Amino acid sequence: MSRNCRVKLAFMLDHRSFIGDGEVMFGDVLKGGNIVTGLAIGVGFALLAPVVKPFVRPLAKSAIKAGLAAYDQGRVALAELSEQAGDMVAEVRSEMEKEVASGEDRERRGAQRSEPAEARHTR
Repeated sequence: MSRNCRVKLAFMLDHRSFIGDGEVMFGDVLKGGNIVTGLAIGVGFALLAPVVKPFVRPLAKSAIKAGLAAYDQGRVALAELSEQAGDMVAEVRSEMEKEVASGEDRERRGAQRSEPAEARHTR
């Protein structure tokens, strides 16, 4: 084999796809590689689709069911959390109103007590 053929072969096989750096064997195709390889992958998927479909459909349905169940559980949990937060906000507002009312009562009582004492000092 001539040197020129070896260089072309090495370029075509692109060693990075085979050393396990996280890329799959057709990773270069997805990054703009050879169009013939891309067409071969597409045709392969088209030919295998009818064979794989009966196996993939139940898996997809079970994945969708699990997703819907998780979504529904999340909605219920969020509704409960929202209700509890609303209850806590109502409690805090009630306590704040009581504190304000008791503070106003103290001010009134304090003002009523201080008036006679001031009146006594001025006489």
